[in-house]
Amino acid sequence: MALIDGGRAGLSGVSGLLDEVVDIDIVGTFFDLTGLSAVRLSADSAGIAIVDFEAGPPVIGGSRALRGYGRWAVLVTGRDLYRGDARRLVRAGARGVIDRDHLGRKLVPLVRAVAAGATVVSLGDRVDPRVEWVRRLTRRESEVLAAVAEGASNQEIAASLTVSVDTIKFHVSALLRKSGCDSRQRLIATAHQHGIV
Repeated sequence: MALIDGGRAGLSGVSGLLDEVVDIDIVGTFFDLTGLSAVRLSADSAGIAIVDFEAGPPVIGGSRALRGYGRWAVLVTGRDLYRGDARRLVRAGARGVIDRDHLGRKLVPLVRAVAAGATVVSLGDRVDPRVEWVRRLTRRESEVLAAVAEGASNQEIAASLTVSVDTIKFHVSALLRKSGCDSRQRLIATAHQHGIV
């Protein structure tokens, strides 16, 4: 296992915690991928790299950076990570996303799950402030948003919810107003980007 810290002490204490686990070996704590490659971990080697999200783009900046880990499974950790962040990181190739507050007793089982091939997400229940408007949705608006995000037309949504098309238009207008989106396409993009649905 490798720890990629980014020099901000984000992973302080993790090494000590994992050192106590008999079947987990830590090869080192590194500032970035360059440091990891300095120990000659070739593309043929494999393991788990726990990466501090706050280390920034040079370390975890999208799929290109995540590909730089070769066969290593990347477990990203940080504070203020939301479901949308987790979805983007997993799509980019991360095998897990963990809130830094979960680095205590939850860490070892999550590491073992990743080692077994699972993809794990362990985050708090905070709502991303960028999508705080979601808290103000009615149950019906939430149902309509989920259907819109799946690409359903107003007619299809109306049929599935057994209401009129005019009612669906009313709900979509309310969703646009509450979200601050100026189009249905922007609403769909926002829903997927932030992991709302």
